[in-house]
Amino acid sequence: MTQHYLAYHTPTRMGYGGSAVNTHVLKTSKAAEAQAAVRDRATVWLIGREEGNPKVFWFGWMTAARWKAPHFDIRGFDGELHGDDTSYMMPMDGGEPVPLTGKPWLKAALDKVGNGAFGLQALHDPEVIAGLELLQRATPRMVTGRPRARRKRESE
Repeated sequence: MTQHYLAYHTPTRMGYGGSAVNTHVLKTSKAAEAQAAVRDRATVWLIGREEGNPKVFWFGWMTAARWKAPHFDIRGFDGELHGDDTSYMMPMDGGEPVPLTGKPWLKAALDKVGNGAFGLQALHDPEVIAGLELLQRATPRMVTGRPRARRKRESE
């Protein structure tokens, strides 16, 4: 059975919006949770905010593959959870983050991460997992391959 984790991106703490998160890297201070996710090859879902926007968005997911401890732990979140090549930690739909406004499971997801205060957390809520998996299946990029922006650059 696949294990799931939920991460929340806060631009005020991280210094950039969720759509700027690296494709395969999630910065976190949650070493124990990140190491457990790697051990279990867990699916890690990323939700959060963009700079200057109060809405909550979905930014993608990764299959946890490796933990890199912080080199200089000044800010407290410099550890890196790396995903494998199936990971898509980037805006998912036409180059834009997917808004979660109106999703019936959003409140449960936000409660799980303490509205952003808790960071990376193990996720066991079937309603939240099902909602995230539905987003994953319904996103055109998952059917057609890598995002258009990357394809365009590669063909130039």
